[in-house]
Amino acid sequence: MLIKTKGENMDNMVKYITKQSPTLSLEDAQEWCGGYVEMVKLKDGRRILVDEDAKFKTPRPPINKEATDIINKSGIYIFKIDVLGKAIVLEKGVRKGGW
Repeated sequence: MLIKTKGENMDNMVKYITKQSPTLSLEDAQEWCGGYVEMVKLKDGRRILVDEDAKFKTPRPPINKEATDIINKSGIYIFKIDVLGKAIVLEKGVRKGGW
């Protein structure tokens, strides 16, 4: 499964799924994020998949600045949060793989 990344760097911590992207299965999402995924619905219609258990892992995954900014700027939480590890952003209207 090829997942579109933003920019040239393949070490990016955030992947973007658009309407033109191939179908994203749950297994693909879990593989990329590193475990069980949690979906967070953003106010602008996008969704972001994050590693549900990242804060319990040893060693702890690094803070994902890009995903943290996406969630905190969306205004869905009263308090600011940190996203740990890799994340996948599903653009508005993407309904691939049952997401």
